[in-house]
Amino acid sequence: GFSNEMEKTLLLLLFCCLCWVSLAQEASISGYTYTTARSVRNDVQQLSQITPPVIDCVASGPPCSLYLQDASCLGPFGPISAYGPIGSLGPVGPFSGLFQLLRNYMQWLQSLGLTEISKAMRDPGGLAVNGSALSWVQWTEMMKKHGALSKDGPLGSKGPVGSAFYDVMPKINDFTKQMFAQGLWSVLGPIGPLGPLGPLGPLSGPIGAHPFKVDAHGNMVDSNGNIVRQIEVDYDGKSKRTYDLFEKYTVEHALKMTDHDCSWMTTGTLGVGDSHKFTITAPTEQYVTIVATPRFQLDDFDLIVRDPKTGKKVISDCNSAASYIDWVQIKVPKGCSLQVEIKLAASMPFAMWSHDYYLYVVGSTEYLTRTPCDGPHIHSWEPVTSDTQ
Repeated sequence: GFSNEMEKTLLLLLFCCLCWVSLAQEASISGYTYTTARSVRNDVQQLSQITPPVIDCVASGPPCSLYLQDASCLGPFGPISAYGPIGSLGPVGPFSGLFQLLRNYMQWLQSLGLTEISKAMRDPGGLAVNGSALSWVQWTEMMKKHGALSKDGPLGSKGPVGSAFYDVMPKINDFTKQMFAQGLWSVLGPIGPLGPLGPLGPLSGPIGAHPFKVDAHGNMVDSNGNIVRQIEVDYDGKSKRTYDLFEKYTVEHALKMTDHDCSWMTTGTLGVGDSHKFTITAPTEQYVTIVATPRFQLDDFDLIVRDPKTGKKVISDCNSAASYIDWVQIKVPKGCSLQVEIKLAASMPFAMWSHDYYLYVVGSTEYLTRTPCDGPHIHSWEPVTSDTQ
């Protein structure tokens, strides 16, 4: 009798172990997910389906459902559209050369030592220390210690991708709770192209606070002419973090590159039905946000994400209805490669303008890989890394 009971116990334990392994494998697969403009628009029937709850987006303001309408913040009139800050009128648009000239001028002033210049440029910004005007030299030194790449900057512990991302942002309102990865409005938040990790932040090649020059292809180079792709930033005065720089490549160079990371942009021109393809590889596990912003409002670009080895679609056309700006946000493991295709899906008949696009690839980095968000707009996928191929 004892042996039979022992045998039953061992079989039960073996069965439990097999079930646990099976569940662990399912959790591992389901742990990699994606959202798209199309899934947010089409798969969310009621906000009661969403976690965290979406009830009060603005105090005494309109209902949260307003911000999912086509004419609201995710559509062609929103901040990631043609005429928003990452569109044709923004600092990385057609006039980005002017911002680059200003940036080069500031670097030139700093390289002079500024001893004589400071005599003629007292209090350039109306700043004062202890009642005395702040000299140009003092101002530049202050920016080094407390500027955009310091612990007090947007990449530091007090910034939007520091501890405030988890501790402060969700306490503002229900809208900002959905700026976590794969939330309804995450593409507009700190880990998207409008945040400090993207083209408008201190890591940006055209307008960033980094000390590097930009060559003709969009690479950032140091004083010896070596290409630099990462920078170390003071996080809290005690520790440092390493971030990928955010390059703005020429489309010719971007199409030839075989070692794209998840922090760059390019701008190109397509005809109807034409496409450009780029392959990216994640250096660490992270969420990657990919956005296709048209230069002109009446152009509609679609994004397709594939496995570069098999050509199999991971994510098909994100938004063929042309109601939202096309974007993808996908969680990828370290070493995972994806092929990103952008194509011109539609435009006005007999359009006389060039069909230009801005393609943004923004990684959340290894420091921001948790999210509380859930809902029918989030879909699972099974990644393939270099280790499993």
